Amino acid sequence: MNSLQDTKIRFADFELDTVKRRLLKSGETVALNSKTLDLLEALVERHGEVVSKDELLDRIWTGQFVEESNLTVQISTLRKALGEARGENRFVVTVPGKGYKFVGEIADEPEEIRIESRSFSRIVVEEEVKESVVSPLMLPAKTSWLRQNGLAYGTLALVFIAAGMTYVWMLSRPSPMAFAKIQVRQLTNKGNVSIAALSPDGKLFAYAINEFGKESIWLGQINGGDNIQLRPPAETQYFALAFSPGNDKLIFSNQDWTAATSTLSKMPVFGGASEKITDNVRFFALFADGNRIATSQYDAQQARDRLYITDLASNDRREIILASERISPTSLSFSPDGERLAYGSANGELSQGIFTVRINDGLVEKVSNYNFGPIENTAWTADSSTLVLSALATQTWSAVPQFRIWSVSLNGGETREITTDLSGYSGAVSAANGSLLTIENRQMNNIWIAPANDLSSAKQITTGSFGRYDGLWGLDWTPDGHIVFNSSDTQSQVISSMNADGTDQRRLTSAGFMDSDLDVSADGRYVVFHSTRGGAGFAIWRVDANGDNAKQLTFDKQSYQPFISPDSRFVYYKSFANGIGSLMRVSIDGGTPVALTDKETSWCSISPDGKFIAAHYKTDKGRIAIFDINGGVPLKQFDLPKTATAYGGTGWTPDGKAVIYHDHDFGYWQQDAEGGPPTKMPDLPKEKLYNFAWSSDGRQFAFVRGQEVRDVVLFIESN
Repeated sequence: MNSLQDTKIRFADFELDTVKRRLLKSGETVALNSKTLDLLEALVERHGEVVSKDELLDRIWTGQFVEESNLTVQISTLRKALGEARGENRFVVTVPGKGYKFVGEIADEPEEIRIESRSFSRIVVEEEVKESVVSPLMLPAKTSWLRQNGLAYGTLALVFIAAGMTYVWMLSRPSPMAFAKIQVRQLTNKGNVSIAALSPDGKLFAYAINEFGKESIWLGQINGGDNIQLRPPAETQYFALAFSPGNDKLIFSNQDWTAATSTLSKMPVFGGASEKITDNVRFFALFADGNRIATSQYDAQQARDRLYITDLASNDRREIILASERISPTSLSFSPDGERLAYGSANGELSQGIFTVRINDGLVEKVSNYNFGPIENTAWTADSSTLVLSALATQTWSAVPQFRIWSVSLNGGETREITTDLSGYSGAVSAANGSLLTIENRQMNNIWIAPANDLSSAKQITTGSFGRYDGLWGLDWTPDGHIVFNSSDTQSQVISSMNADGTDQRRLTSAGFMDSDLDVSADGRYVVFHSTRGGAGFAIWRVDANGDNAKQLTFDKQSYQPFISPDSRFVYYKSFANGIGSLMRVSIDGGTPVALTDKETSWCSISPDGKFIAAHYKTDKGRIAIFDINGGVPLKQFDLPKTATAYGGTGWTPDGKAVIYHDHDFGYWQQDAEGGPPTKMPDLPKEKLYNFAWSSDGRQFAFVRGQEVRDVVLFIESN
């Protein structure tokens, strides 16, 4: 057999160089990580043959046990690098239940292709399950209710779309509980699904996708076939979907960008004109007969939520309970017999419990003694014996919170995790006929650097593995040109420093806590951040630039988002100690804090000359506001574009003439401090971008980019 380890293999306009280990397209290098390159070599070597998943796993992760989902991540990355459109199989074909096949035509193909195996350092994906608590600042991106409360923030760097249908055995130990042993089947490969629902007969599913701010609704069949677009892309946001009991109607809530309120509508399940049902409905649970919905509404005077049942024909609304605590509005679900309603409700700081309420008399019962983090969605099994929910655990501080799927027995409250992998599952939980539909979320982030005068020349300087999320919740420069950044080990968040080329990475803080939202003092002496290391709640901490001499600066347990003044004398931060979320100021050495605003003020940054503060300021709605350095009322306020958010931070351009903030969908907005409409920063990739920072001399721009991939998956209960 001929060895082609010195051969350049050509297909289409690509050239695979197996000696230099690189892929070229029309002479230009295609960026591939080592795992993806290993995968391409393995498939090309067996050109035209089906290569099983087990073979690929053994070759690419030799001697290691990793989830099969890691392979689907690399397959989708390879497809993107080869320029395959969705549903296209010019080079790589998925053979359901078997593996993958390379079908691209190889130029001057020899009799046999054999690519020498190489040994490289491997990254083991560990799956360790612990209980967790989540900060209200750290909830995931694009999950309906959380996104509406400004808590949604996603992350970016490699695409993990799994094309076609992939089956993965996730759990094998027997248990009497529902979904104790499941098979996982991926239903979409679009990568940008926001919400989804399963039909009562378990044969259809509907979902919404977001394409650069425009959302559309699609219909798919569980057993395969082409998906149907029911509503075209439009400047609207969809909040919830549900099928009618007869599987013939789709009920949905949405709000157009130009509309003053949301609407609840229905349409034929296979497409057609929609009909408005009522107004002012975002998140709802559909009653078993399809004629009523349950909703929650916040009572500002009581500082609690009320649960209502609304008749869709008459629009009559009846209150069920005034809840003792806040309710997660996305978590409502009716029991199959329509007698009870399940919901997640806060029962302590940063934790929620799962409850049911009887519809006829309002009797509330706590289902489980387990205290979850935020609970997003719930669903009942057909026999009403078990609740299935997506929720965070407690005591875990991952940079991207991982919503897991749980089952809770209604007879005794036994609670068990269904998913234990590194993916998150949020945006949908629907159960029917022994199947459970949800949305899998996988994301990765890395740091890039560009000359400030040529952003199109950006280069990636970190190559963090899945679960690190480099720079996502903290990124800044030291005066001598080093970068300080936040990263995650899936259980906690730490702060590190490195050279501007990504070398010499060193930890400044220890693992086991959430050290986040950092800022470096202009004199280079200190790094400040908010952290859980002081015990319950969050405090502002300071460390020396080398990580020594950690010092707690605030003690109200509700302090967030610190920023240091240009003279390095003061730390500005947000505090909920007075129940408002005011902007506060404290000495860099600690002491008595001073309130600077009387309304919620978040994500502040200080102008280079030290005279002004830019922040997200919340009155009747959130705006970008500019204050005097001593606070008070805003000097100027600017409305945000529909897709914009200050969540994650603001920043000033080095010349102090404009304020930069984020967009939900792609890029950064730039608001001239003197007024006028905001514009998008030019020459940046058209994808979602996160943290950013200019170097002290203003010559370099660091930013975080990557990819968040959300697709519909089906859990099939197995015997």
